[in-house]
Amino acid sequence: IFSVHGLPSFADLAVDVGGYRFQTRQRLPADLVGSALKLPTQCYDWECAAKCEGTTCYVVKDAFGNNAGYATAIETMLGQVEAAGGPGRQVHLAARLTSIEAAPAAGRAASRLIFAGGRSVTASKVLLNLPSNAIEYLSRDSTLLGSSSAAVRRLLGAVTTIPMVKVYAWYDDAWWSTKLGLMEGAFTAATDGAPLEGRYHDGPQRCVVGRDTAGDPVYSGKKIAYGNCSGALEVYYGIARPYYAKLMPSPLQPLTVATRGTSSLAAAQLIGDVHAALMARHAKALASAGVAPGAVSPPQTVVLANWISAGRYTP
Repeated sequence: IFSVHGLPSFADLAVDVGGYRFQTRQRLPADLVGSALKLPTQCYDWECAAKCEGTTCYVVKDAFGNNAGYATAIETMLGQVEAAGGPGRQVHLAARLTSIEAAPAAGRAASRLIFAGGRSVTASKVLLNLPSNAIEYLSRDSTLLGSSSAAVRRLLGAVTTIPMVKVYAWYDDAWWSTKLGLMEGAFTAATDGAPLEGRYHDGPQRCVVGRDTAGDPVYSGKKIAYGNCSGALEVYYGIARPYYAKLMPSPLQPLTVATRGTSSLAAAQLIGDVHAALMARHAKALASAGVAPGAVSPPQTVVLANWISAGRYTP
């Protein structure tokens, strides 16, 4: 789960470059979001079309009807933990666990947790809510991976990981909805540049429906077909491709953000390739709508996340 806020051009909109939606039959997220935390939700698909794996999917929404980010539930629980801790208590973020040792002096089942940088914590009980990659990268002498932990190794061996890539392009004019009225559905294209495997209904949009007395824009809080909207188009979401994988800055950092107008040649190339691929894929539809592909301005920002099997990160 990786909900990103404060991206260039996105303003107050969040984009989920990891997990993003849930179904009511998925009891853990559904009960957590709806029953325990009582977070507001809205349909993921356009006009609640039940086209999400044969049913309706939901996302957590903010006060303005936009996607608040799938991490909202985790962030809410973190706030509850901090509040329950009271004065002098602190939740430490960005602390990567590197090893687990037995701490018999503190108790028969106590453990000493060692983090990157050398800091450590001793606890009488430990609950590890970690993905398989984070467990596998613990030091080999960790008690969890010791000779007596055959069951742990067997469970880890049963986990299958698939490298994935997710890409969004932010356009000041969300042309797929404002010019073509494409609000739902998927599209693909194999190109010599940026491959496409996206969905029209996935990315966030901001649609202006008027002005207030101060002249500031009033937003609809929902997507509007053929409206005055800017937004992010999901360009690719699928199995990792070399074109996007090569842009990963580090095995410790899945996120790459390319902004138009920067001095980075790699960013300019990515933005240009993504835009060219999208225009080629939609050239006929744009022409039918009386829009020349060359008249569509390139995206302001392209955001991509590479999720690799050997990743050591746990957003």
